[in-house]
Amino acid sequence: MREQSLLDDSFREDVLEIDEHREAMIWQGVSRYAELAGVRPASSAGAAYALLDGAFHRAPLHLLSGRGGAVEPSEDELPQRLDLLSTHG
Repeated sequence: MREQSLLDDSFREDVLEIDEHREAMIWQGVSRYAELAGVRPASSAGAAYALLDGAFHRAPLHLLSGRGGAVEPSEDELPQRLDLLSTHG
């Protein structure tokens, strides 16, 4: 639907609404991670969404297509990405 909205404007408002909810969900996770680590988020919610959304989009796609092993590097990288989004020190 996301890609289709680039070609068909009838999907755009729905996609934007879904993206807003996904951004808020990701920001909640980033904020909580920073809180548990005793640091502050070092980015905006939009930047966090841009960095992490690809992993959330890719993982279900690969799992549903039977390519679950392709998801594992993303799982290993998630803590590194969260650290990039947090201010340490």
